[in-house]
Amino acid sequence: MEFLFYLTWGTLLLSPIIAFILCWNLSKKENYNNKRFFLINLWFLSFTLILTWSPLSFTGNIADWVIICFTYFSYCYIVFSSLFLKQPLLKIITITLGSFIISIGYLLGTIGIIGLAFITGDYEIDHTKELKKNYYHVQYLQGNNNPPPN
Repeated sequence: MEFLFYLTWGTLLLSPIIAFILCWNLSKKENYNNKRFFLINLWFLSFTLILTWSPLSFTGNIADWVIICFTYFSYCYIVFSSLFLKQPLLKIITITLGSFIISIGYLLGTIGIIGLAFITGDYEIDHTKELKKNYYHVQYLQGNNNPPPN
């Protein structure tokens, strides 16, 4: 479960940066064909939408999360590849809408992780009782629970 947390956190924070660097470096190449990479990513997003609406799923959670992370990376790549479009109106609309979703990802990846750290760091052992030798009952109080009896 910890792997999925770091995978999601890394995807939210690193995918836009890596996608921007990839778009920027590929655009400087002489034989660069933006349409080909754009269509590959668009196909991958369409494939993910079809998987989402179908009853098909992978047997493990890790494969589903990896597909979601690649989908977010493809989305970021499509948004940043629109920087090189020739139509100014389409470029403005795509960057505006795309940056809104990416900024929500950064908000969840930064402030959301701090909130999660405060929530999970709040759990302290409130009461410990030894039942047998090397066998303990540990009680965590949450919210407005009454204190344990002594």
